[in-house]
Amino acid sequence: MSRKSNWILGLNVSLGALAFRELLRLQPQMYSAASSWTREVEEYLFVPSETAPLLVVLLSFWLVYRRRQALFALPRESGPGWLAALWLAIAIVAFGWSVYTNSPDLQVFALIATVIGGAILWRGKAAVRVLRLPLLLLLFAVPVPSPLLSQLVWLFQSGTAVLSGWYLNWLGIPALVSTHIIRISDQTFQVIEGCSGLRSVETLAMLTVLMVDLFGRRGAHAACLILISIPVAFLMNSLRVLTLILNPHSAIQAIHTAQGIVILMAGLIILYLLDGLLARVFGETSGAAPGQDWSQRSPGPSAPESAVGVPKTFALTACLLVMLLTSFVLPQWDAVANRRGWAMISETVPRDIDDWTSEDLPRPNETLQAIAISQVLNRRYTGSRSDRAVDLFVAVGNHLDRFRSTYSPKTAFPGRGWIIEEEGVRSLRSPDRDVSWIVLRSGTRRLVVYHWYDEPVSLATESLRSLLALDRSPFQRELPIMTFRLATALPERTPESLARAHSRMESLYRRVSRGVGAFKRATKGDAAISEVGALVYPLWERVFRRYPIGRFTQSSEIRGLREETSMA
Repeated sequence: MSRKSNWILGLNVSLGALAFRELLRLQPQMYSAASSWTREVEEYLFVPSETAPLLVVLLSFWLVYRRRQALFALPRESGPGWLAALWLAIAIVAFGWSVYTNSPDLQVFALIATVIGGAILWRGKAAVRVLRLPLLLLLFAVPVPSPLLSQLVWLFQSGTAVLSGWYLNWLGIPALVSTHIIRISDQTFQVIEGCSGLRSVETLAMLTVLMVDLFGRRGAHAACLILISIPVAFLMNSLRVLTLILNPHSAIQAIHTAQGIVILMAGLIILYLLDGLLARVFGETSGAAPGQDWSQRSPGPSAPESAVGVPKTFALTACLLVMLLTSFVLPQWDAVANRRGWAMISETVPRDIDDWTSEDLPRPNETLQAIAISQVLNRRYTGSRSDRAVDLFVAVGNHLDRFRSTYSPKTAFPGRGWIIEEEGVRSLRSPDRDVSWIVLRSGTRRLVVYHWYDEPVSLATESLRSLLALDRSPFQRELPIMTFRLATALPERTPESLARAHSRMESLYRRVSRGVGAFKRATKGDAAISEVGALVYPLWERVFRRYPIGRFTQSSEIRGLREETSMA
């Protein structure tokens, strides 16, 4: 490698580090504002909404470094110029969109496209094939879209609680499991998001990818080992929950974090042993032979250094300069100037509806910790012709919060410790809608619950909107997601009592729907705020105004939750 090539490579790496600086220092930290090192380790390794782009990028570059000899052994011939230009154009567009929507995590896609385009210019398509694994590893830096994350975390929480409860009963310790709650005699334990195991699966899968590369595994062997890492991580996380329950000192943050790291390392050791077993099954040696390692490949035919050409060599440099300049001069989408004047759900849904009167209930903070909201309505309605009340809970989503979502299965539960005894789908009228209904039990109490989202949304659609940050752009939704829950007591589990409960809730549903319709009409009728402030330039705060995300909401509920919520 010539001195000129070294100089160009160093220049491009430096420009890349400057252009992607927001990605490298990204820290969502949605659950805690604490700054202790134990808290940060806990968040990076176990909190599902967290991501560590800097660590992922460094590991990816380490994989590139291991392939250095294979890369330099490729013929010094660039690939199709149009293909490289296409990838670099995609990189610039993706980077510009991430700056415009103030979503640094989306710069991962720009980084991947930049590396692909640069590899094609440098050594052609063969270089991209050599870099497949490092490029795939970069995807671990992308946070799971919040709607999908909410569904997965709930499944992992419930599954971990069930498995940990099975361990306890097997050890002779009677345990009762209710969704994500574990009860032992007079103690109650909650499997929180950080103990769900989803982040442990991601972390162990990433470490398995590094193991596969280090040992030179390929094909079916590599695929099997990576797939096996998922159930291994889940099983080991349930053991972690078991140790947290049995260890009286687990409440100490350092011990809590240390237990998680030990269990994670134990999972890695198990995968190492399984790798040796798979090597026997597939007839491979126990480690990577030097000649098989990417960094030890024999040189192939090469062309003169000048074959690449100076214009193509500096095309990547020009692309990085454009992205660096974009990060300074491209204005961000101004949510304050473009937001719609959403109505207040508490005002459009009246307190007294026909023969139903209401009283306000306390804020359900356990539910609000898991979702992104801008407004909350929590009331108990009592009808003059009914001896049973119906509770109404409405959460109006905050679409600018990309790391939490109102589209969450947790909103179907009024609190902790409820067991699902029966569930189904019921068709309602005026307006027509299919809602999920469930019978919940906690101790001797039973509830019938209706749960639905007002706007016709799907998990795939909401996940895509969150991933692409469409709600931080002119493609923002016209109406927010509204999550509804109706709940009424079920004194007896008989067909007659259940029928009366359905009748009560359907009666209130029709009346509440009028207020929801008024909310939607008022929200759609309000024009966007006409007052437009100065352009929001990311790094020119002293010259131009910059609006923090917290100011985008109509209330301070999101900020209040971040201040009050701690992660156990």
